[in-house]
Amino acid sequence: MDRFHFSPFGGSIVIASSSLITVGILEYMHKNAEELSEKRVLTLISVLAAAGLLLSIANIGWWGYIVILTLYAGEHVLVPFMSEVLNYRTDENQRATVLSVASFLRTLPYVALAPIIGSLNTHNKLEYFLIVWSVFIVVAIVIYLSLKKKDVRISLAKDESETEERVPEIVID
Repeated sequence: MDRFHFSPFGGSIVIASSSLITVGILEYMHKNAEELSEKRVLTLISVLAAAGLLLSIANIGWWGYIVILTLYAGEHVLVPFMSEVLNYRTDENQRATVLSVASFLRTLPYVALAPIIGSLNTHNKLEYFLIVWSVFIVVAIVIYLSLKKKDVRISLAKDESETEERVPEIVID
């Protein structure tokens, strides 16, 4: 918030409005689950995250709201989306283990990078991390897209009560 010159009150407004917008995005995704493409969703979130990190280097003032919204919404949309993807691709007897490992692997980079980020921020060199992490995201998405030849659409169950059994429907384009 300091990076974009938001006061504590302004920052709380930014986070609250980002949360509300994220809920709207999640609702939209829930209603249009049959039309979601794994490849497109992951690519969009990754590109927006890399762009947001790079934009956070610039002194863009209040326009930083867009950066914060992008990063906040991206993270809070990606987690349930990936959970659903893993849920549908995993056998029932291994599902809990796979989801637990995925959760662990999602938080591991933060734990490992926190001292580096803190040190860079203390020495006013956070830009180095933001650039390197953006490049890492771009490289990861290029590798993902080059290895993922076929796109997969996943029909997410609307609600547990609406379906007797969660049967994944995977359509390959």
